[in-house]
This record gives sequence, structure tokens and C-alpha cells, in this order.
Amino acid sequence: RRLREAALQLSTALETALAELPAWAERGDLATRIDELTGLEEQADALAATALDRGLGEEEAATVERILGRLEAALRARTAAGIG
Repeated sequence: RRLREAALQLSTALETALAELPAWAERGDLATRIDELTGLEEQADALAATALDRGLGEEEAATVERILGRLEAALRARTAAGIG
């Protein structure tokens, strides 16, 4: 159950981050990270749809964790670059 919720929340969190992060795109390597996250958005959306439909298997769970890791890394990079 928690994995299903994680996939649903990941899709929303990724969408939110992609709306907010471009303001810091010129700092550090954030532009590259934003591009990476943009490339993962369709996959995250598909995982959320699958989670609603039937739940997720081990490979899909690993993909959720990988995308979440990339999202977290981008948010840490933004903070490291200074958000003020």
C-alpha cells in the first residue's frame, strides 16, 4: 500500500519540482538536473497510473526509488546552490 502511495506522490512531487526549479536553473548544475527530471516525468506518471490500476512489482518499485532519488538530489543541489 505504501509503495502505491509513494508512486502517486512522486508524480505530484515531480510535477511541482519541475514548476519551481527553473527559477534556479542558472545555479550550479541545476539546468542539467531539471532536464533529467523532465525526462523522468512521463515514467513517473506511468508508474502512478499503474499503481492505481494494479499496484507495482519489484522492478517498478525500484524505478520509483530511482526517480525519487534523482528528485531528492536535484532539491539538495538547489539548496546547496543557495535558495535565497
